[in-house]
Amino acid sequence: MKTGNLYILITIVITWCLLACCSSNKPVVAKKEKVTPEALAQALSEADTLFKQREDLDKLRTSIKLLEAARDPDNRNYQVEWTYAKHSFFLGKFTTNEDESEEALEKGRDAGKLASRVDPEKPDGHFWYAANLGELAKRSPVTVGLKSVDDIKDAMNRVIAIQPD
Repeated sequence: MKTGNLYILITIVITWCLLACCSSNKPVVAKKEKVTPEALAQALSEADTLFKQREDLDKLRTSIKLLEAARDPDNRNYQVEWTYAKHSFFLGKFTTNEDESEEALEKGRDAGKLASRVDPEKPDGHFWYAANLGELAKRSPVTVGLKSVDDIKDAMNRVIAIQPD
C-alpha cells in the first residue's frame, strides 16, 4: 500500500511541476483604440513635419512614436507602414546608441515588409524593407548579411520593376 501512495504522490508532484512550468505569465495588454482616418492623417502630417527636422534625433524619435501610435495591427495602412519604415531607417542609421539603432532597423524592416504586403504594387514598402535589411546586413555581415542578400536583391528588383525611373 505504501508504494501505491508513493506513486500517487510522485504523479501529483510531477503534474504540479508541469503546470507551474507551462503556465503563462504574459501581461494582459489592453486593446488599442481604432485609429480614425482623421487621426491617421494628422499623425502622418505631424510625423512628416518632424521628419524634415530629422537632424535632431529627438524630433525623429517623436515622429516614430506618432506613427507607432497610428499603426493598427487589425487594419494595416500602407502609408503609415512605409513611412514608419523610412523614419526607423534614419534613426537606426544615425543614432549612436547601438541597441536603439538595431531595434529601429528591425522595426523598420518589419514595417517595410508589412507595407510591401499591404500594397505589393507600390515601390516604397519594398524599398524601405530592403534599405533597413541592408543596413542590418551591413552591421552583421555574417549573421544577417549572408542570409539576407537574396531578400534585399529581390526587394530592390521589385522596386525597379514597379518604378523603373
